[in-house]
Amino acid sequence: MTKRSSPWLVASLSLLGACSDEAVDVDRNAVLRDLADNVLIPTCARYGTSARALATALDALCASPTAGLLGQARDQWWATRLAWKEAQVFQAGPFEALRMQATVDWYLVDASAVEATIEGGDPLTVDSVASLGANRRGLPGLEVVLFDGAIADEALVARLRGGASPTRRCQYLVAVGEQVARTSEAFVAAWQPDGGAYGRTLATAGQGSTIATTREAVDLVVNQLSNTLETLEVTRLSIPEGSRSGGTPQPDRVESSRSNASVAEVAAGLRGVRAIYLGTYGARSGLGLTSMVAARSPSLDRSVRAELDACEASLRAITLPLQRAVLEQRPSVDAAVTELGRLKRLLRVDVANLLGVTISFNSNDGD
Repeated sequence: MTKRSSPWLVASLSLLGACSDEAVDVDRNAVLRDLADNVLIPTCARYGTSARALATALDALCASPTAGLLGQARDQWWATRLAWKEAQVFQAGPFEALRMQATVDWYLVDASAVEATIEGGDPLTVDSVASLGANRRGLPGLEVVLFDGAIADEALVARLRGGASPTRRCQYLVAVGEQVARTSEAFVAAWQPDGGAYGRTLATAGQGSTIATTREAVDLVVNQLSNTLETLEVTRLSIPEGSRSGGTPQPDRVESSRSNASVAEVAAGLRGVRAIYLGTYGARSGLGLTSMVAARSPSLDRSVRAELDACEASLRAITLPLQRAVLEQRPSVDAAVTELGRLKRLLRVDVANLLGVTISFNSNDGD
């Protein structure tokens, strides 16, 4: 007698098969390709374009210092800074190879060392500033010269005027601005198909790429988001807020305090995280980490999206410059720290477990 399986058993086994990881997983190389083409390369390109525009604005300012040109240079510094914070989320590949953290954005800048460099006698050229300590150059070094709340703008402009020859302040601005722009252009080229082609390296993981497997590549992407959130939560907010120093606020640990850009920079970093998770940047969109997460756990995907929104809302609630907010709006800063921590744990624990990701230690913050 032939034994027949019951229709219920067949249906149940089919359902179990449909719920397995392999059955619902998406093409990981397709996700990596879309992330490279739609998010990572455009993000880096936007930053590179902005960095070159900043160098041009600094050249114009120092050719004929005026309050108007100072304002334009400051605006472009802000634009470049926020574009950088979005691009900074992915700190692997060209970012490490070109030592972008040390060249562009060391935490924290030493304002007194910047002033000592300007007041010294060593040449201030593109080549010479490249050999300065990381805490005396880059975008933070430019901030020291462009923003100074202790003096009026007219006095700051007067410092830049040098008669027939540029002042050393202008020499510093022009040299550092050009060095940042050149490094940024090399960074952009390293991602492009006709340059270093790192975008292709990421997209073809496990297919002859120097990244041996797609799992290694997905590990890399998730770790970049986790590390960024760790930096935003702890270094950028929690340390200044005082949670790591016995409850005593440390406004002197606030990044970009001269320009009052600190909260906007945290928000820009969060936008970079959102872009990679959703696979969307500007008008470009495609597959993102959300595609892999939603295929296996729609509820977890909804939780991550909701927490991204909650983090953004908590940052909008900080309405003062961060160096004041850690003293006068501490509950709002605390709330932002809490939300960023929740998002970090969702990615570091829930998403990592779901996708089989190995979380590694964050070593790229420049502290």
